[in-house]
Amino acid sequence: MGSDDTGNMSGRSNATVFQRRMRMSIAILVLGLQVGCDDQLRRDQEAAVLALDRGEDRLALADAQRLVGRGSSLQRAEAGYVGGIAAYRLGEHREALRLLEPATASTDGQLRGMALIQRGAVQTALGQTRQAAASLEAGGVIVGGAIGVRALMRASESYQRVRLEADARRCREKARRLDGNAAIDPSLAGYTLQFGAYTSRDNAEARAVEIARALRRAGISAPVLNRQDGLYKVQAGSYRDKAAAGRALGRLRLPAGGGARITEIGA
Repeated sequence: MGSDDTGNMSGRSNATVFQRRMRMSIAILVLGLQVGCDDQLRRDQEAAVLALDRGEDRLALADAQRLVGRGSSLQRAEAGYVGGIAAYRLGEHREALRLLEPATASTDGQLRGMALIQRGAVQTALGQTRQAAASLEAGGVIVGGAIGVRALMRASESYQRVRLEADARRCREKARRLDGNAAIDPSLAGYTLQFGAYTSRDNAEARAVEIARALRRAGISAPVLNRQDGLYKVQAGSYRDKAAAGRALGRLRLPAGGGARITEIGA
């Protein structure tokens, strides 16, 4: 999940622009609201997305738990996906699996794929390695792109841990078909640094140019744009664990007006 601009803003006018952009981005986030949706339901959905984006995971979880029984089947699945992410972040893994279940069966392919990847992350945390591999593989194939490649490579790693070498090779081959260069390394990381998410590709490209020099100085790879949930996410670097990503972030000195955060597959 992400806002239209995740940087640290200063000043009343900048804060107002930031809030307006966040509201605009709601329409194309995972909770894609349908025309004619009840106003209160729409406001509740927006509140859940914004709480998750701000890192208010307990609030996002509570909102999502209320919403999973309301609206259309797609809206319930979308709420479950948001709640699943929040519960995972809070370490409430069984609840995360419960909430993610309708999203993993959604008729919306992109939502189903992302929910499967998130379920794989939860299953990994629970030590359900083989189940996690299957979820990551299924989700990676559906989602495709850079996220799909990373999910498939993590699935390969998980299969290797339970000595299913043929399954691990199958995932690596699927990843190569998506992106041969990215799939060469079987230990492809699950974390990256994110420098904002934008509705406009032009704005995302401008942000990438703005931070490129700082990234070079910190020894971090050049920024790339990954499109997800209708947003252009500016990301750089790939790291096997969160601690390594944190060390890279600590070396980084960004221009004024923007920040970065560590993100994980499905989060």
